[in-house]
Amino acid sequence: MCSSDLGDPSLPKASNSKNIPAPSQSVVKQTAGKHESKDTPQKVANRHLTKQQKEYLAKIKSNPNDSRAWFNLGRTLENGHSIPVNGEDERSLFMQNGKPMTKQDCYKKAFSLNPQVASSWNGLGIILENGQSITVNGQPMTNQDCYKKALLFDAKFAYAWNNLGLILENGHSITVNGEDERSLFIDRKSTRLN
Repeated sequence: MCSSDLGDPSLPKASNSKNIPAPSQSVVKQTAGKHESKDTPQKVANRHLTKQQKEYLAKIKSNPNDSRAWFNLGRTLENGHSIPVNGEDERSLFMQNGKPMTKQDCYKKAFSLNPQVASSWNGLGIILENGQSITVNGQPMTNQDCYKKALLFDAKFAYAWNNLGLILENGHSITVNGEDERSLFIDRKSTRLN
């Protein structure tokens, strides 16, 4: 992304300029011939973090094993956007395979830290499109499977119910497997099971 896309009018414009710094170079703001400050593109991006994103980043820095903070950070990121990374300490936390972590990476991290909570399974379901699957403990799981698993951990987890509703809205049906799912998804008072 070029620096002018970040909305700062004092940064160089992308049109026909050949002196636009590469992302790893610094951008120097000038006013009347004076150097005010040195901003890297990453620092400019950090100014655009929301208050919530800053809070979740701080929580993760203080406790990298906080699965809920990873899940919530993932919720705040737009698809295709990644976490701004500053310094070596953040590189080890927020980069994966040499790239800044994305929404999907945050959800996977939350799941890897604590697969025994509804939000972890819900996040895993979010990153899967209909028809895709991911293998968990040797078993292929679809987004529907992940949402159902989330509800088995917390039957009142509204996000998972909403996501299952979106699957139904798109013309798909919910498959009920096993007694645990039957008790969760089928009202025994009005439906008789054989």
